[in-house]
Amino acid sequence: MLGIKRLALLALLPLLCAQQPQAPQPEASRFKTQSATVVVDVIVTDRKGNVVPGLTAGDFQVSENGVAQKILSFEGPDANLAGRPPADSPNVSVQAGSFSTRSLRMITLVLDVSDMRGASLSTSIQAAMQFVDKAIVADDYVAVYAIGYDVRLVVPFSRDKQKVNEGLLSLSRGNAGIQTARGRERTIVDINSLSDQIDTLSKGGAADQALAAMAEVERLTLQTEMAMQATMQTRVLFRALRAIAQASGNLPGRKNVVLFSEGLPMTRETDEGVASVVDAANRANVAFYVIDPSGLGGESGVMGSFDASGASGGRRASQVARDNANAARGTAVYGGDSKFDVAYQNMNADRGRDGLRNVADQTGGLLIKNQNELRSSLERIDRDLREFYTLAYQPRDINYDGSFRKIKVEVSGGGHTLRFRKGYYALAAGEEMKVTPATAQLLASVENGSLQAAIKPRLNAAMVFSSSSELSVPVSIWLPGDQNWVSKTDKGYAAGVTMVITARDTAGRLVDIFQKFVDARWSKDEWKVIEKKGLQIVSSLTIPKMQSLDVEAVLQFTNSAAAVGKIKLVMPGSDESGARLTSLFMTPRVDVSPTVREGDPPALHIANYQLTLPTQQQFTSADKLTVYFGMDNVSMSDGGSPRINLALKLKSGDKVVKELPADSLHAWERSKNRIFFLDQFDLAGLAPGTYTLEATLRDLAKKTTTVNGAEFSIQ
Repeated sequence: MLGIKRLALLALLPLLCAQQPQAPQPEASRFKTQSATVVVDVIVTDRKGNVVPGLTAGDFQVSENGVAQKILSFEGPDANLAGRPPADSPNVSVQAGSFSTRSLRMITLVLDVSDMRGASLSTSIQAAMQFVDKAIVADDYVAVYAIGYDVRLVVPFSRDKQKVNEGLLSLSRGNAGIQTARGRERTIVDINSLSDQIDTLSKGGAADQALAAMAEVERLTLQTEMAMQATMQTRVLFRALRAIAQASGNLPGRKNVVLFSEGLPMTRETDEGVASVVDAANRANVAFYVIDPSGLGGESGVMGSFDASGASGGRRASQVARDNANAARGTAVYGGDSKFDVAYQNMNADRGRDGLRNVADQTGGLLIKNQNELRSSLERIDRDLREFYTLAYQPRDINYDGSFRKIKVEVSGGGHTLRFRKGYYALAAGEEMKVTPATAQLLASVENGSLQAAIKPRLNAAMVFSSSSELSVPVSIWLPGDQNWVSKTDKGYAAGVTMVITARDTAGRLVDIFQKFVDARWSKDEWKVIEKKGLQIVSSLTIPKMQSLDVEAVLQFTNSAAAVGKIKLVMPGSDESGARLTSLFMTPRVDVSPTVREGDPPALHIANYQLTLPTQQQFTSADKLTVYFGMDNVSMSDGGSPRINLALKLKSGDKVVKELPADSLHAWERSKNRIFFLDQFDLAGLAPGTYTLEATLRDLAKKTTTVNGAEFSIQ
């Protein structure tokens, strides 16, 4: 039976006297997923745009990923209208008695004031007030949000029309300091003018070339500032829309969010933001209606002509053609082309894609634009809130792998236009883990083979203690220093990286996940070092219990390159088998560090020392081999000594090369049955080759034996 003694790392490391810092939680929060029942609201209109009444469940066909689904429940528009007061009720008052939750309407008005011209803001406020006055009735609740540098709740859900309108009027004040669409247009003009100057001056003499260099600095300053503004505004907008949708999940019935926005600047994060908002909206049964308030004010040459008073007769033939084209590709757009279709700036590779269009389309809402009078548009939204069919089904495919499942709804007969949410992300029921839609798509692409990984990263991982109840899995990802995954810039190299690291148990269930987007940039000198040694990315996962895991790292770069690597962690034994061993963590480097070093896993910081996570288990005969591992579920005597026998062997193949001392045991703070081993060994005299460090743990009380090993090489 071994005793617990003081820690002797380099003869300097004091006894561990405080609980180790707990490994950081992944950036994504956790949640319990929804039930398997899928609810789909469907709006059915005829060729004139009128709602088609009187349909029954037998008239609808629902499929998921092309597989027909059985409709379990069905309600028609009549259920929405039952018991509702007239639409022209002069005042909103609390009605006595009960009402159907399907007749209860939740309407959220959102004004994107960060990106709106003054005239458009005024138009939006007036149209919203008209909507409140004319369309809002007794059972309706309206909330108002404004999005600038952040999201602000202007009016909480209320049935008080005066209160709502006063909140809307308060938004008519200016938005100093926020880059608007008009401001970006002026900046683009300045950038283009500077580019012309640079082209002209660069052809001149030394003095002109010096001026050209100055102009280039000015151009890059404007371009960088605009890109930064665009990124910040896009993040705020999508974060706010997701929060609004997600928080609506507990509200009954169909919820509509009406967003007034002139579009948004495109950034590389747009697609991820769209997927995130769509996912939250579809889970909460929220439809987004996006209204471009700029209308025909003459401020953009790409606007069409539309008479809002007519269903179709007021549109020009070219606009009708564009609408038909949009309908053919399944995009719900009302009013033809506008800047939602034609990008007027070239921010980056995302040119020509509009995230807000996709948000409206994928949630069963509408993108409404090119209309001088928005009141009729808002009346159309009001009608959508009342005249919809609700279908529910349980998916036949119960394999929830995180992939996006497409929903298709059809109606018997011809000449109908249907609007409904286009799908959902199939996250496993009961998993208390949040996977963002973009991450789910990325993992599904790896699973089904559609993501082709041309880069082979090198993974190193180990399972170690992180607290008295949890374990940590530090993960090292090494990328070769080639240019397949980077892009050249004026000053060096850059790479936008979507990084996803997962840990799954032996049944394939997701245990933990790390997800992050990194925009990395290197100077030319920094890149020379990476070319020689490669790039190491270090992360960490948190595991609730000791178990065997499959760890996978997926990296997708903005230049479309991808890297996928896997490693298996085998933890012998089970919770019922007595004392167990964690991974045998080995490192050639230990640094003095009073605090956790930035970028290093906290679980590898012990007392005042940081154990470095190597990119691979490769050493030289001149290295000092530091060995660290934990023992869990250890039987202890009444005096607090572990009732175990531990043996360490260094093997080359089946041959035992050396037996190592195994008495450097230490108590894990605040744990009654966890201890750990930490010691350092000299590799001098060992020939180059591959070796295995083997630990054999015998629990003397439970009479069980556990063996774990780790392979390394000496160069």
